[in-house]
Amino acid sequence: MNHRDLKVRIFLFFLFIFISGSDLKAGMDIKQLEQWLKAPGYVTRETALKAIGKQKEKELLPKVLEIIQKDKDERVRKQCAIALGEIGSKDATEVLLKMLAEDSSVAVKAESAKALGLIKDTSAIEKLLQYLHEEFSKSRSVRVAIVRSLGEIGDPSVSFFLVELLSDADNEARKEAIRALDMLNEPKAQYFIIDMIDGDPDISVRLLACDYLSRKGTKKMITELENVQKNIVKEKYFEVRDKIPLIIKAIKKRERIK
Repeated sequence: MNHRDLKVRIFLFFLFIFISGSDLKAGMDIKQLEQWLKAPGYVTRETALKAIGKQKEKELLPKVLEIIQKDKDERVRKQCAIALGEIGSKDATEVLLKMLAEDSSVAVKAESAKALGLIKDTSAIEKLLQYLHEEFSKSRSVRVAIVRSLGEIGDPSVSFFLVELLSDADNEARKEAIRALDMLNEPKAQYFIIDMIDGDPDISVRLLACDYLSRKGTKKMITELENVQKNIVKEKYFEVRDKIPLIIKAIKKRERIK
């Protein structure tokens, strides 16, 4: 796989898969993958990393941790982060936090944050919360990835910080905060999310808040929802207005209220 012609290397790669009688799902030889990681062409290295992640090759974890810190191609580093998330080892936490803070590529930062969410190491929470407000996290994709990871890690201690993000200036951050609180199953979140139905300036955020309350709202929300319904009689977005009675109906059914 060290042939100089890129097309030849790609052809040989897929030929190997065909001859082996399988695709990536069936597993590939670790020694061969290790060789591909040394290939001069980024395509070969990237493809090897996809296989390593898919197969959850923990044996190659040290090698992936080395490559993500040294490879000059951001596409390869990005795939390293994805592979580390798929492998799911907490041994990758420290390096992923480093990449999130120091890598020059926004894509690598975002994938590193996502990987931390998949690994679910609670020791990463403090740094993630810190990085959320750092200058390098101003990129929307990075901030959203960090918020998502905080929800995926699943520690209820971050609920307060996620509630704060419900009033963030970025609508994507607000939506991701709702999703993260949804993952945490934080019952108190409903008291804040209900205000977003008629108070958020973005229609997509309001609809997501409606969806959340439809699935997670309790009977304590019924009176609040009825008040909201009265306030938005002239709501120009009929999608929101028409959802209120459906949310109330869903809550009553779930709570067995006639």
